[in-house]
Amino acid sequence: MKDAAKERLLAVWRQLSVEDRHAVEQFAHFLLQKENAPRIPDVLEPVQIEPSEGETAIKALKRLKKTYPMIEADTALLDGASGIILKRVMGMEDAEAIILLEKMFQECYQDWKKN
Repeated sequence: MKDAAKERLLAVWRQLSVEDRHAVEQFAHFLLQKENAPRIPDVLEPVQIEPSEGETAIKALKRLKKTYPMIEADTALLDGASGIILKRVMGMEDAEAIILLEKMFQECYQDWKKN
């Protein structure tokens, strides 16, 4: 840190209450830990996870979330998955629901790759 930046920080520090100084110190330690944390590489390709025998739609949803970790669970994805799970609850077969979930996740992944 340059001397001028240190002096500005020290000038602000001197004006803080004891409690606020403690909070700044805790935040600085948090930032230091975050900076030194191991970096998790970005996953760009789907993780190949085989479906379990007798997989249910709920288990498939959990598997697909792990298969496509790069896809954030946005509102559209959550709405789509919820709709499929609701259809399953209303009588759709697990196998059919799983096909729809897999298709939905694959489409989301293709959209993600384009962006």
